[in-house]
Amino acid sequence: QCENLTDFGLINILKCCPELMALDLRDTNISGEFFSEHCCNNLQKLSEINLKWCNSLTDLGLKNILMLCPNLKVMNLTNFGFAKEMFSDLTIDNMSQLVDLCCMGCEMLTDNELLTIIKSCSSLKALDLAATSITGELLSELSLNYLPTIEDLVLRRCDKLTDLGLVELINKVGNNIKVLKLNDANITGEIFAQINISFSPKLEHLDLTGCTKLSDFGIFSFIAKMGHQLRILKASHTFICGENFGDNFCWENQSKLEQLEFNSCPEITDLGLVAMLSKFGTNLKSLIVSRAKLSLIRCENLVLKNLPALEVLHLSSCPKLGDDGLESILDKCGPRLQSIEMRSIDISGESFQYLSIDASQLQRLALTSCKKLTDIGIIKILNKLGQNIKFLDLTRTQISGESFVEISLNSPSLEELFLSGCKSLTVRGLSLILEKFGGRLRRMILSRTGISKEMISEQCL
Repeated sequence: QCENLTDFGLINILKCCPELMALDLRDTNISGEFFSEHCCNNLQKLSEINLKWCNSLTDLGLKNILMLCPNLKVMNLTNFGFAKEMFSDLTIDNMSQLVDLCCMGCEMLTDNELLTIIKSCSSLKALDLAATSITGELLSELSLNYLPTIEDLVLRRCDKLTDLGLVELINKVGNNIKVLKLNDANITGEIFAQINISFSPKLEHLDLTGCTKLSDFGIFSFIAKMGHQLRILKASHTFICGENFGDNFCWENQSKLEQLEFNSCPEITDLGLVAMLSKFGTNLKSLIVSRAKLSLIRCENLVLKNLPALEVLHLSSCPKLGDDGLESILDKCGPRLQSIEMRSIDISGESFQYLSIDASQLQRLALTSCKKLTDIGIIKILNKLGQNIKFLDLTRTQISGESFVEISLNSPSLEELFLSGCKSLTVRGLSLILEKFGGRLRRMILSRTGISKEMISEQCL
């Protein structure tokens, strides 16, 4: 952010740093055009350069920098204004050592520039093309598996990327991709049902957040072709429902999926979630769903699969989800469960004494904004789940705390307690809560409860 730094000023600095290996020039006004004349030997050992938001950097300047950095491995060109075929007169050796290239926000970068990058960067492992103008379709001229080194490919907000272009990208550079981020892309995914992948996919992390055109058939087709090693699937802010994950979707091997994330997916239904968990539940460690049409009420057609490996369960802002539905999924959780978040759901907790669950590993419990949660309900929940919790969030619930005298356990492990916005909380109730849970408490939030410091002092809490 040295806005007054000039090319000649930087050259003088570099003359004092012959062993320089990393150079951060973010938010500076260098052009790079004078580097070839004055810095011939100063950047020989440079392996990392950050040119993010260097708005005065020119094509010639960037070419000069690349010519002078034969050992460059990491380069950030965020928001750089690529000119048409700007790399045309560079030799492949100028970029052959790059392993990490970020071109995020380079709106002038099209398929032509992408082709040059792919042909020039023979060692590339991470490529960020977020918010560029690529379609991917011109990569058809490359041979299959042209650049097998790429492991991390970011295509977020690539508005012009097409389904056909995505297939070309994957076939040409996807042989070893482990992380693929397609957030906010305009893809449907349906073309994957019609094509063959020419290699054994190694994809482990797939992010489809914000792909609003993505259909159930599209995501299923994509996973069927690319997901055999998949461990993380994020499809938040989409309109998939999941119901076609039943007989229409076949796995040849047991799922390796460990994390499922469906935040703000308003079309996901009970049958959809059940169908997905029947395919992916065996090794699932984290399940996050919010703003969905879930009730999970037990019925003949709704049979949840056991989730023996589950560690994190977050089901928030599902207005139809009540006590019966929550109990039905908790009954399927194994003894590894460590975190439960049930924010803004319709539970009272009063039937939890019938819950059968091993909660010995549970450390985090959040019931924020569960407006129907009662004192009796939270007592029954804590009697079942609260033995070893370290974090308890009851923010904006209606509890008073006065029924805590009936709780059957103490929880000396509790370290953080959030009671903000609990307007029914009384001083006596707080005293009972602290008697049961205050032994190792390090942090307590009581804002907007009506309980003042003076009231706490008077009661010697």
